[in-house]
Amino acid sequence: MSVAEVSFYGAAAFDALVFLYAMRLHRELKGSLLGRAALFIGLSAVAIGLHHLIRVNSTTQLGLANAEAMEVIAGLLLLLGVYEIHRLSRI
Repeated sequence: MSVAEVSFYGAAAFDALVFLYAMRLHRELKGSLLGRAALFIGLSAVAIGLHHLIRVNSTTQLGLANAEAMEVIAGLLLLLGVYEIHRLSRI
């Protein structure tokens, strides 16, 4: 196992921890804009973790394209989370 593989698996594990923490915050802040922001940011962490796992295990160009698509999805989810924080700051 190469150093890159270890770091990709480590990043995916860290993303899972971020997701679990975000879901805990989402449950505590039910129905609030901050709770929704935590949900979107947690889902973004899942998408980034999937990106890392797909990237380290892909052997074809299609696999790499799928990994990059997951990164785009993660960026969009993160954008939704930031938008919720923006909405919260305007109240």
